[in-house]
Amino acid sequence: MRKLLPILALFILSGFAYGSACNLASGSGIACVQMNVVAGASPGNLAFGSSNTAGNEIIAIVRCTGGNTATPTDTRNTYSTAIANQQIGPGTSRISIYYAENIGAGANTVASVCTTGSLKLAIFEFSGLRTTGSLDKTHGAAGTGTAVASGATTTTAQSVELAIGGNSWGNVTDTPGAGSGWTLEETAQASSNSMEIEDQILTSTGTPNATFAAVTNAAGWGAEIATFEANTSGGVVRHRAQVINQ
Repeated sequence: MRKLLPILALFILSGFAYGSACNLASGSGIACVQMNVVAGASPGNLAFGSSNTAGNEIIAIVRCTGGNTATPTDTRNTYSTAIANQQIGPGTSRISIYYAENIGAGANTVASVCTTGSLKLAIFEFSGLRTTGSLDKTHGAAGTGTAVASGATTTTAQSVELAIGGNSWGNVTDTPGAGSGWTLEETAQASSNSMEIEDQILTSTGTPNATFAAVTNAAGWGAEIATFEANTSGGVVRHRAQVINQ
């Protein structure tokens, strides 16, 4: 689990936001440029630490307590739904994945709101993905227990894709780590639940499953996965290492 450094904390709408570099190693023309996460009150506004680069893609994972999520908005981009309102355990809380393709350049703040309850929001900027039609496969699952997984997608359309998985877990006594082959990007904890985000770069077609490391204490959970196709047009892929507030 990433250690959240106190010096990165900003109090935003009764929640803590942390700007950070990504953990995912770049590969096959895909890179995670930067990310940020907030856990707190709804609605929430969350800024990227550095300006976005034109043509990149934003992926947002939203978790709402006791109700549905809503499509995010930001300074200049339009968001589409990858997978919406996956149930978490037996209750009414939900987790969703949204994305904005071919984004504009400049400073950017993403806003999201829950129909009820508190909000957890994670935002990522990726380079190297298709600027249109990037979303390929999705899957979601819910349950109660100590093992968490989104379930496998159908076979991916091309060999090189980004896979991102989100999970919400119904306690903070212990939280799932990344599954085998996955990179844990962030854990957002607040109140009696947490949200974990993991990703990986796929290099062959298959049926990926966002698995998370098993924990000791059983709880209700909901997990989902979305895959996004790499830009295979043969053009130059822009990506950069981003270190924020370190």
